[in-house]
Parts: sequence; C-alpha cells; structure tokens
Amino acid sequence: MGKSLVVIGGTAAGLSAASKAKRNMPDLEVTVYEKSGYVSYGSCGLPYFVGDLIKDPLDLVSLTVEQLTKSRDIQTLIYHEVTKIDRTEKTVSVTDLKSGKQTVKAYDYLVIATGASPIMPPVKGIHGAGVHVIRNVEDGIALKQRIQKKAKRAVVIGGGYIGLEMAEQFALSGIQVTLLEALPRLLPFLQAEFADSVCRTLEKNGISVHTGCYATEILRQDDCVIGVKASDGLSYDADFVLVSVGVHPNSALAYDAGLPIGYKDGIIVDDTMQTADPSIWACGDCVQMKKPDDRRALLYSAWYHCQQAGKNRWRQHFRRERIFPGRTGISGDETF
Repeated sequence: MGKSLVVIGGTAAGLSAASKAKRNMPDLEVTVYEKSGYVSYGSCGLPYFVGDLIKDPLDLVSLTVEQLTKSRDIQTLIYHEVTKIDRTEKTVSVTDLKSGKQTVKAYDYLVIATGASPIMPPVKGIHGAGVHVIRNVEDGIALKQRIQKKAKRAVVIGGGYIGLEMAEQFALSGIQVTLLEALPRLLPFLQAEFADSVCRTLEKNGISVHTGCYATEILRQDDCVIGVKASDGLSYDADFVLVSVGVHPNSALAYDAGLPIGYKDGIIVDDTMQTADPSIWACGDCVQMKKPDDRRALLYSAWYHCQQAGKNRWRQHFRRERIFPGRTGISGDETF
C-alpha cells in the first residue's frame, strides 16, 4: 500500500507543500482539509474585493477544489476541520462542518498549515455583531455585504498595512472612516517622514487619523454598533468596526498533540520545517522561524519570505507582522 500525506490547511503554505510532495512522489496519496469554504486564494486581494475592484470572490481563487482534485490528484475537502492529531496512531480526527459527520484519517506524513487568527484586543463589546476582521474570503464577503447595506461610518482599529488598505477601500466606497492607532505613528517600521507622509495622504482623502489612541469600548444600541469610545476620552460614530491589530498563530492543534511550541506560540520547526515529530512538518503563519542573521526565534508573515525570495514586483504588498503575545502557559525548546 502506498504512502499517504495529510495537509491541514488549504491556502498558500498547505497547498504549496501538497503540490510539491505530489510532484516529487507521484504515487503519494495526498489529502488536504480546509476549514473554510475556499482554497488557494490570494488574501492580499481581499481589501480590493471588499472595495469592489474585484467583483467575484472566485476571482481571488487560483485553483478550485475540482482542479486540485482532478488535475493535480490532490483530494481537497472544504468545510472540513481537523480537531485532533493522534501521533501514536498517526491519525487525524476530522469533522465535516456541514453534516457534522466525524471521521478518522490515517497518515504517514502530516503537514500542519493552520495559519493564524486575528487578535481581538480586550475591548468591552468587541465580541458581537458589527465588529469585523479580514483574514479569509468569508470575512471579505461579510464586509462587502455590510457596505452594500449602505453603511455610512466605520472605525478601523489598527494602522498597519491591512488597516490602511481597508481604510482606503472604505473611503473609496463613500464611507466616513476613523482610524485609531495605539502607537505614536502609523507604520512604525518606516522612517518618521514616510509615515507622516502616509498619514497626510490619508487625511487629504477624508480619513480621520488618530495616533496614540486606542479603543476602550464598542458602543452599542439594541446590539447594533453605534460608535467606539477611545482612550482620548472621545467617542467616534460608527455603523461597523474593523479590527486589524495583528494575528496569532493557530498552534492549539499542535500543542494538544504534544508538539513543542515556542516564541509567541509559534510551532517550533527546524530548517526543513520539520517539527519534533519526524513524521510531521509545519509551515506558514503558524510556525516559529529563525532570523537569518542571528538565528533568533521570531514570527514572520508568509509575505516576508516571498519578499526575501526576490519577488520584487510585489514588494509593496509584503509585510512582516508585529505579533502581540498570545495565550500563556505554552513552552517549548526554542533551540530545537
């Protein structure tokens, strides 16, 4: 009987691993499980889908489930969530999110590409209707529907790349935008004069920018967002809120399986992306990487690695995420 590979996660990192494995080992049985309803999509295009420059969510997709399954012989299952990894039996437990059916799938090799989730800061009222994030296609669809319902005012919490891109698209859609950034200026990795230039450009285009200012409460009436109270003592009117303050690695599945977890909860891998288990690899936004010059542990966005690979044509889209501390109590050997 041939060998089998299971990949958890059907976007850039997971499908790159699946495709490369299939090319190198054509007889390998490859199965990809994706929790959402879309695979192989360009997340950097999501702001422009929300702003209606991209009309159809399928225009974000490079390869459909049918293409992956039939053309590349990679069995790809959407709306399927892996809930447990049994390293002793070398199996994963999978739940079909539509039917509720649970199955167990055996593997010889396993790739964890579970990505990262948006950080939700501890702000009163932040968990509820009218507060959005932008991470996957479903998030983009929800925001686009919000705009199509004639929302007039938005507060964007977070002044990084994604927050700025979304603020721009909201403004171009005719929405009054207030941008709150807790740090003293936008894009702190830029020199001050460049960050100031970005701020002036946003303000010239009607976006109200407030730096050194963070949200303290989402104001609601009848469970609908009506505004955001901020640390400057003022309240800013809003019909909806976008939170974009960073991401946190989705490493709980690996942690529950006993795999070492390190810096900021990233899965520890070696230079070949192998975990402490010789049958399991991990890649993408869920892993801890090592800084090229001094080998210190850190988290990089996948876009950083593309930039380092010399894809200068898209350099303006690439970013290194500033990751804030996640849950505590997780440790690992950071020298692995």
